[in-house]
Amino acid sequence: IGVRKVFLKHWHANQLNDLCLQLQRKIITCQKVIRGFLARRHLHQKRSITQQEVTSIRSFLQVTEDMGLKTYDALVVQNASDIARENDRLRREVNATFHEEKAEARTTQGGGAKRAEDKGGPRHFHCSSVPVPMVVDSLVQSLAGASTRSPSLHSVFGLDDSSGLPSPRKQPPPKPKRDPTTRLSASYEAVSACLWAAASDSAGEG
Repeated sequence: IGVRKVFLKHWHANQLNDLCLQLQRKIITCQKVIRGFLARRHLHQKRSITQQEVTSIRSFLQVTEDMGLKTYDALVVQNASDIARENDRLRREVNATFHEEKAEARTTQGGGAKRAEDKGGPRHFHCSSVPVPMVVDSLVQSLAGASTRSPSLHSVFGLDDSSGLPSPRKQPPPKPKRDPTTRLSASYEAVSACLWAAASDSAGEG
């Protein structure tokens, strides 16, 4: 062994080379182990972070869903209460309108009856259960009877030109047939017009 150099034999050099190779292999193996450990730890960290993010997202979505359901339930309840209040208001308005109309009708009927009783004029009409066509027929028959009665009386009280004595009673002429499509309809229209005019006058006075 010198001051600056070491003189070795050839087998010592081979041993040193073998030791260096072994150490190099061990170093490489340690590096691989360390790199794998670091990679696994990094992957585990990423997985944990991802799991935390997924958990937080799920919890956020769950909270949002719960809040949405609560809001929806509150809106449904509020809508139902609003509909119920609106229905109650409409029902009260309809009932109030009905009672007001009923009270006005009673007041109008009472005032009309009192005025009719106080006045007692010729425009005080009463409803009859006799149908209008029967009334029209009776009017037509009375008019026809009046028209046929006058010539019969004239024939009874007339004098005979030859003998100067009252002539015997003659048979009345046959009752003229009325056309149901013309005279009855005209009489019906006339009576209906009269009744309508009388009702309009009474309503105007009321």
